[in-house]
Amino acid sequence: YILMNDIVLEDYVPFNTDFIASLDGNGHTIHIKSFDTTASSSTLNLALFDTVNENTTLKNVRVNLYNGGQMNVNVGSGGVSDLNVAGFAITNNGIITNCEVVAFYTDRYAIGQSGLNEPATTQISGNHGININYMNGSNQVSMSENSSWDSQVAGFVINNNGNITNSRVGGDDIVELLEVDPTYNNQITARVTTLENFTITAQGQTVGFVLQNQGSISASFVKNLAMQNDSRTAREDKAYATGFVGTNSGKILTSYVEGVKQTTTDNSRIYARLGSQISTEQSVIAGFVLTNSGDSSLIENSYSNIMTSNADTQNGVYLASGFVYRNEGRVANCYSASQIENQRYSQMNFSGLDSAGNLLAS
Repeated sequence: YILMNDIVLEDYVPFNTDFIASLDGNGHTIHIKSFDTTASSSTLNLALFDTVNENTTLKNVRVNLYNGGQMNVNVGSGGVSDLNVAGFAITNNGIITNCEVVAFYTDRYAIGQSGLNEPATTQISGNHGININYMNGSNQVSMSENSSWDSQVAGFVINNNGNITNSRVGGDDIVELLEVDPTYNNQITARVTTLENFTITAQGQTVGFVLQNQGSISASFVKNLAMQNDSRTAREDKAYATGFVGTNSGKILTSYVEGVKQTTTDNSRIYARLGSQISTEQSVIAGFVLTNSGDSSLIENSYSNIMTSNADTQNGVYLASGFVYRNEGRVANCYSASQIENQRYSQMNFSGLDSAGNLLAS
């Protein structure tokens, strides 16, 4: 399959790629305007795809979550007990290359589910990306150590068992394809659209790119990220926040996480600054990966350059590492320029725990 137009999806339910051997986005955008957040079971999966099968190749696919990333989900008693949200796919067993998840407003029209042209986005205020309100009835709720529900949120994929290359969440700008211009030999015209911060506001286990990687990720990045984890628990099995991957037992090569670039008066560039950071209420933070473990795990030629911070509360647990919090595998030719903003952290500028579980605090 090849995408020939921008398309708009509303009240969307993700599906598996059983009948897709190959999909080429062809420079066009899939605008998800809204997800169907009503759950028929205790588990709710929200993404463009549920499972990308082993024999599927997806390339040049752009997902716009400007509207669809804003959602209310009923959790706990009478609601969802297992929430999984990702920009691209819940599980990848195939090949994903040159794909991106972004959030931007456009005045363009696109093909809707009725087959007719309709506005691709509806302008809204506030943050743009994946922003979840956790509800129980009409009340907003926060995750605690004893909460009966779990939440896993990733900018790109929850579980990667396949290959992801040259893909991204956020960034500086995109190129929107417009229309065929007959005055220029029927060439397709285009325009460059500048992107704002890609925000992820969620609870539970929250990551910028992939939550669990058992496959391979290469030449990919998360850029201009602003992540806020509002969980009220320090239990790692319930909640944490990382810039790129949660748990890595596969390979991560030539990839990075960056905050928003700020040019100073001497023309130097600062990426790790407030306004584009990873922040939590109580849970652990890692600039790049929370846990790197397993005999075949490898992180190589990668870096993180983003601010980390958290709420100034009396009961917070302040554990933050600039690159990898728990390393039990191999890390080679990597660095962290991430900064830890709150002085009440146990500050670990590169790695947090060694393979024996010893705290490497400075």
